[in-house]
Amino acid sequence: RDRHESMFKNMTYWEYAGFFHIGMVQRNNFNAIIQHGTMTQVRKSALKRVGGWAEWCICEDAELGIKLYRAGYDSVYVNHSFGRGLTPDTLSGYISQRFRWAYGAVQIVKHHWDALAPWARKKSGLSGAQRYYFLAGWLPWFADGLALLFTTASIVLSAWALYQPNMISLPVAAFLIPTIGSFVFKFVRSLWLYAVRVKDCSFLESLGAGVAALGLTHTVAKAMLNGMITTSKPFIRTPKCEDKPPLAAAFIQVREESLMLAALWGLAIALFVSPNFADSHSRLWIAVLLVQSVPYASAVLLSLINVMPSLFRRGRKSEVA
Repeated sequence: RDRHESMFKNMTYWEYAGFFHIGMVQRNNFNAIIQHGTMTQVRKSALKRVGGWAEWCICEDAELGIKLYRAGYDSVYVNHSFGRGLTPDTLSGYISQRFRWAYGAVQIVKHHWDALAPWARKKSGLSGAQRYYFLAGWLPWFADGLALLFTTASIVLSAWALYQPNMISLPVAAFLIPTIGSFVFKFVRSLWLYAVRVKDCSFLESLGAGVAALGLTHTVAKAMLNGMITTSKPFIRTPKCEDKPPLAAAFIQVREESLMLAALWGLAIALFVSPNFADSHSRLWIAVLLVQSVPYASAVLLSLINVMPSLFRRGRKSEVA
């Protein structure tokens, strides 16, 4: 209900809208929605039958959904807002919320792998469609974790190539399709889905939603990698009604993203001006570095929009779907 307060809130509102109007609607056709605590009704008898809330999971609402499906229950998703809540006021709150969701997804996959695995039998309680949509829905987050490893490798290889230009050949072929190809596909697919599925969302608002989603890439990547090697993280409530962050927070709340952005752009410039990397092969590698920098640039831009709202216009007002 507060998305008209600033451009930042408008961008995050439409980023959330993609989940509710695209993913949830599609999953509902196959009885495979993500159970979330925003507005939900669960029978007390069903809750007791599956053992109640899982206190070990920081996304206990989504975990409950898996247990209910495994116990043979069905779900119904109503694509209508029965209540209007508040979105995070700061990027740090937005980041901590998404970290919790992504980390919780890894916890759920690890705990219910016997039912979610593609080779799991039907007696696990989940249908093939349910297994597909749960894994396919979380797969992009796992891909973000892999992308962070690729980006880190790109930074190391670029620095090494500048230091020892005759000792290393830049592996353009290995990085070109995973980086540029996947980015273009995801970008075009996102704009198309918003245009087709999300009502009242203009083209510029869908672009803003895309920037907001890209700005969370590093956060999601860290959460997924953390979830793979750890078993628990404390639950951190998403703060609401916070004061506007000070200007100094523009880079503090995205300090890791800022460092990655500086490294990628710095290396791209160094390679571009170096006479040792003037060939087309090296230019493609520079393009890879620049594409890898887009999520980090999006995070910094989103942070600036958050802390300096007066410099950016507010989102277009329209009725909430």
